[in-house]
Amino acid sequence: MPNGTIQVASMNGQNEKQLIQLDGEPLALSLSPSYDNTDNSAGRLCWIQRSITNMFALATEMHCARLSTDGRQILMKERLRQFNPTEEPSWGMVHHRGTVLWTDASRPVFYSANPARRVHVRLVCCSNRFQAIAALAKCNPAMSNACGYSNGRCRYFCLPNEDHRSRTCVCPDSEVGCHKEV
Repeated sequence: MPNGTIQVASMNGQNEKQLIQLDGEPLALSLSPSYDNTDNSAGRLCWIQRSITNMFALATEMHCARLSTDGRQILMKERLRQFNPTEEPSWGMVHHRGTVLWTDASRPVFYSANPARRVHVRLVCCSNRFQAIAALAKCNPAMSNACGYSNGRCRYFCLPNEDHRSRTCVCPDSEVGCHKEV
């Protein structure tokens, strides 16, 4: 079974960097961004990985890591859970209000754990043996910026600058005659 990596890159696909070298094959991945300005972290990244421990045994584990403020380094990493051989976590994993939720590939249930509070895993609800999971939450209050009104008067895409008072209008790659406006 090959070892995997978790990598980060800029939104334009450049500055690619390996964030974590896994000890096995990744099964699921979930990111919970930090909305707290006092927290010196970009948020929490959790993943489930499966590795071969010897010729006949598989080990499936859930890990979480706290990310640096730029999201490109690991501040702290820990194994949150080692699954029993009878448990079969699937590819469904999501964060919701500080809690990690994941699905089971063979049973009609999903589970939850809170890495920050050390709440033990608990059965949450019934399901129909689903492979994916999503959580909906209230949106954070919107910040006003130069793109907030009428798309910043940009023809295509409006990107707020760091000061949030100015903006840059950019064009899709398919628009040959379009020019970037500042």
